[in-house]
Amino acid sequence: MDSVKDILVYHASTNDTWNAIFIENLKVTLEQLLGKPFSIKAIEYKSSEHSKGNSDINIFIASPSDFSNSGNFDCLATTASSINPNSLCYVIIPDTIPAGSLPAQLKLKPAYTFFDVDSVIGSIRNYSVFGNSDTSRLFWAKLLDLAYDISINLLSEPNKKKSSNAIYLAETTPDQYENRDIIKSEIIHRGFAVYPEHILTGNKEDLNGQISDYLNKCLMSVHIIGNNYGEIIKGSEYSLTEMQYRASAKRWKDSIEKSTEVPFSKLVWSQPGTRPADERQRWFAGSMRAEENDAFTEIMQSPIEELKANLRMKMLSYDKSATKKTIEKSSNNAYLIYEPKDSKRIEDISQYLINNGIEVLAIDFKKHTENLVSTHYAYLSKAKAVIIFDFESNNLWINSKLKDVMKAPGFGRTEKFVVKAIFTTHKDRLGDLLKGSDNLMMDANLKISEALKPFVQKINSSNG
Repeated sequence: MDSVKDILVYHASTNDTWNAIFIENLKVTLEQLLGKPFSIKAIEYKSSEHSKGNSDINIFIASPSDFSNSGNFDCLATTASSINPNSLCYVIIPDTIPAGSLPAQLKLKPAYTFFDVDSVIGSIRNYSVFGNSDTSRLFWAKLLDLAYDISINLLSEPNKKKSSNAIYLAETTPDQYENRDIIKSEIIHRGFAVYPEHILTGNKEDLNGQISDYLNKCLMSVHIIGNNYGEIIKGSEYSLTEMQYRASAKRWKDSIEKSTEVPFSKLVWSQPGTRPADERQRWFAGSMRAEENDAFTEIMQSPIEELKANLRMKMLSYDKSATKKTIEKSSNNAYLIYEPKDSKRIEDISQYLINNGIEVLAIDFKKHTENLVSTHYAYLSKAKAVIIFDFESNNLWINSKLKDVMKAPGFGRTEKFVVKAIFTTHKDRLGDLLKGSDNLMMDANLKISEALKPFVQKINSSNG
């Protein structure tokens, strides 16, 4: 937008201290981000000013008093109906309001909640510049997110489409609002779109439709799980948290059945020390753990910085240049999984397999810097056989790679591996990791030809 009219902020009372502080600091923050003066005008809902609705940016502060006072609510709804549907519009919620109570004209607008539930004591925390260190920090963080959102939209070309790379960041329980905001900022600042764009409300049918529409636009979903199960949705037997998770499982299944180039994936995260507070949440957490063995569901219970690092790698992997790369199936091929430090030790093994008519699929860590994850998934999807190499690797790394092999159908694989193997110097340490006739434990202490002979025989015999 080359020229921007006043930003109009609508609220019930211009005498409200919180509103005044919010408006003044939003103005200052936007000026810092955009490098030019900005005009922000506050208007009461009941005002008859001619400028109402006549702005490129409209912000509504919806306070609890607006819903306890029918006059305020009517003015709010009337004002909301008067704005240009093509203008930017945001809803600010400083405190708890009844679920689904926003006027119809605002229900589908992006909303910023300036409160959460303290995960330790369970009481409402209202974000305020005059609050304690936590609530003041959260106020500034949320204000910056809003200002960044507005500035990105202002700087976008008119008619420019939202990024085609999108992540579904599931709505969560109030005790996890702070963590969801942290992850939302991380995703947006990496140039990805975040869905859902508005607060999800309605009955079972309404919500299923909204959630499915958003998921169909996304490459993956992220689910932040707290201690509480949440309220049961009207007409459903599930909470919103579980409803979104189940919808994402269906989205994953659809992506596999349709053989999409990049199968949809699910990432579930909770903080260390999270403990389900009720039986329903314990059951839900257990069901997710069980599903991890069968579908592409990654579950993390770690510090939030580790979640951010994981997401950064995944977002890099969605580079379009990587996803366009296809790996053709051949009569004989094998994917070699190893750590970068072992690249030199793999060379002779690769050559031996090539000499025996087996095409080698292996990541070149010198060339692949941004698309490691997508290349890894593609190789797991197409390879006839796989070897995990253990040259003094730690158990966590080996187990993570075994889990990837087990979940290969989640990356689009349609056939069983002919053979899965671990090539290790520690057969005793890893002896219980692979079971089944199509699995091999190969002794790295032997000569290469002797160690790999059973592996080569299994691949060659599969062609007969």
